[in-house]
Order: sequence, then structure tokens, then C-alpha cells
Amino acid sequence: MRKVFMGFAFVLLMSAVILSTACQKSSTQNPAVKETPGVRVGEVVTASIDQYLDINGYVEAERSARIASPAEGPIKNCAFREGDRVRKGDRILTLGHSASAIALVEAAKADLAREEEELKRVEKLVAALAIPRDEMDRARANHARALSQLAKAQESVEDYSIRAPWDGIISKMLVTDGDFVAARTPLLEMYEPSSLIVRFSVSETYAAKLKKGTSALITFDAFPDREFKGIVNRVYPALDPRTKTRTAEAVIEGDADLFPGMFARIRLTLETIPDAILVPSESIITMPNGNHMVFVVEGDKAIKREIKIGLEDGKRTQVLEGLNPGEMVVIAGHQKLKDGMTVAVKKEEKPGKPGEKKPAGAAQ
Repeated sequence: MRKVFMGFAFVLLMSAVILSTACQKSSTQNPAVKETPGVRVGEVVTASIDQYLDINGYVEAERSARIASPAEGPIKNCAFREGDRVRKGDRILTLGHSASAIALVEAAKADLAREEEELKRVEKLVAALAIPRDEMDRARANHARALSQLAKAQESVEDYSIRAPWDGIISKMLVTDGDFVAARTPLLEMYEPSSLIVRFSVSETYAAKLKKGTSALITFDAFPDREFKGIVNRVYPALDPRTKTRTAEAVIEGDADLFPGMFARIRLTLETIPDAILVPSESIITMPNGNHMVFVVEGDKAIKREIKIGLEDGKRTQVLEGLNPGEMVVIAGHQKLKDGMTVAVKKEEKPGKPGEKKPAGAAQ
């Protein structure tokens, strides 16, 4: 019985070996047909492309003033606070020690009146030939000196009255009533709203391309849903020696409710090429050596071709060498492609109209 069982097992083993060998021969004689890879393509076109530079900046006042005390004394009559608008000539505050300056003005006025009377008397005497003409020259010099002394005394009085030099807004009040200040102590800061600009800096790489008149699109965190058009109106002539950056200023076109210190995001158009050869950026493959290539579809074949690239705007890239307008390049499915491989181009499906029913048998 045992011998019979062992014989039966041997027969089963040999049958399995023969079946496996037959399957291998069948597989060798009838290899599976490889599936043709599908790809999506995009056309090489001629169009305009811009080189953009995205940087950050801040709103600043081109015309601002930090007013200091011309004399010492106690602060009186602070009539304005931060945020208040002032007109040219408005008295913002006064210094208390003005009595002596006013007294000097009165004394200078009396001296001037006396010299005017003396000049008239001398002129009559010279006309009557009663005294030499030199006396009239001396009297005129004394009169001019008295005028000068009065003007100086009046300026001294004005030193005790701090007035707005032009229309503007008070941004900082550094003193208050009762403070005693020394000469040249900062009292306040103000700026002119119409002089607000956006100041920014660019690296040395782009410094030469930044020019007066460069267009800019500017956004502010304070206005996330708005985009402002601007233009570069000033470019500083030298690089900052520490940061190696070049400073520039841009003005906003139209009305904008800005204030100093606002954070700005700026997109500069540094260069525009009107008739550039462009390909979709996703079609470009960067090789290990740093060069670039694409797969060009010729018939049903994907042909590898090296190219040289130029500007890029995110979605499109300029091609300097290697492609011609009208050619088709692979934009999807090129990960496993090899030069000369047969490919099947996938057609783009056009979306149907809202509410349109698909025909029977259409893919859901």
C-alpha cells in the first residue's frame, strides 16, 4: 500500500513539472503586448512674456518733518494731537519764555523810529547845505542797522511759537503742556499725505534692470481684495554698501487711503519680450547636468530634444534654442518616456454646458 501511495505522489509531481514547463514555453512563444503610454501635449507658440520680480516694501512719506525747539522754555498751548490735520502757519504750540523776546522787539521798534526821525532831519540839513553829505550816508547806515535789529528780534519771538511749515498730519507729539525743553529738543513729527510713496529695495542681481517708469502692481495687507497700479518714480543711484541692494520708490496711481508704515507687496515688470517662443512650463525636464529638454511629438513618436530657456512667468517658459512655433511637446505623461518611444496622444475633453445631458453610453 505504501509503495502504491509513493508512486501516485511521483506521478503528480511529474505532471506539475510538465505543466509548468509548458506554460513557460507558451509565455515565451506568445509574449504580452506592451501598452502604448498615453501623453498630453501642448503647442509651442509665439507670444509676449514678462519678467516679474516679487518683493516687499513699506509706505513712507516722501515729505516729512521732525520739528525741534529753537530755544529753551516750558511748553504751553499744545493745540494738536496725533492724527490731527494742520494748515500751513497754524500755531501748534508755544514756548513760555517769550517775554524777553517781545521786550526786545519793542525796544527795536523804538530804535527804528528814532533812526527814521534822525534820517529825515539829516536829509533836510544836507538839502540846505547846512552839513556835509557824508552825514546823510551815516544816518542811512544807522537806519538800516535798526531795521536789521528789529527783524532779528521779531524772528526771536517767532522761535517761541511753533507753526506748521506746510499742510500735513501730526504723526507724533513728543511733548505736552508743562514740559520744559532745551534748545534743539524734538517736539513733534508730521508728514504730508499727498507725498506718500512705497519704498523698497532690490538685490544687486536685478539692480541694473530697475529703471524709472517701471510698472508695478501693489497690494496691501490692509486691502487684501484690491490691487493698485503703480509706477517707479525714483531709483537711488548707488547700492547700499552693507546689504548690496538698490532702493527705489513707487507712487500709486489713483486714490488710496494709505498711511505710513503699511506693509506692501510689489510685483515689478522688469522686462517684456513681445515675440518670444513659449512652451508650457510643465513640459520642461531638467537633467542632472542642469541642461533642459522636452519630448517633441512627431507622428506617434516622442523625440527627446535639448533646449535653452529664457524668461519664465510661472505657467510659460521662453525657449531660446531648440523649438519652433507649431510643434507639439509632451506636458503630461513624460516621466517614463524614452527617446523614440511610441506614444498615444490623449485628447482634451471639453466640459459640457451646465445642465447638458450626456448621450447614452457616455462615461460618467
